[in-house]
Amino acid sequence: MTVLLPVLLHRSLAYVVDEFVSNTMRHLLATRTAKQHKRARSKEFTLSVPSFTHANLTASSHFSTSLAVSLMRPLWSQLLLYPLEFVCTRLLVQGSSALADGIPRPPVYTGLVDCALSIYEDDGIWGFYRGFGAVVCQTAITLGIVRGAQRLILKD
Repeated sequence: MTVLLPVLLHRSLAYVVDEFVSNTMRHLLATRTAKQHKRARSKEFTLSVPSFTHANLTASSHFSTSLAVSLMRPLWSQLLLYPLEFVCTRLLVQGSSALADGIPRPPVYTGLVDCALSIYEDDGIWGFYRGFGAVVCQTAITLGIVRGAQRLILKD
């Protein structure tokens, strides 16, 4: 029961952060794309041979916007919420060694706050990010596979 509320909190916050980052990135990139369109249109009138056509700029900017959002959303979500996920994992794992040995042991942590304080006292603020590099590698590999498959499927 001591793990249920932190896990629900983590998943709820993950959804909120994902949506916030996604909407913010789309807004920022849409603003940047609008400026690029404006510059491209002004170049079309001043140059005899335009370097970018409006259609090419729209297709490439849509793909780059989608790619940037899909890369940034999980990274920001993990960066902000990994400490809570780490604490939840510690709370879940504390009873597994007792089950493996068959020797009943009392729980190491009494709750979420006790676990977080213990991690901070032992390892400092960076203790909450132990193992974060593996998560970043996993996210990068997953996004690479998904984007590669998407490009193969959508290839004309």
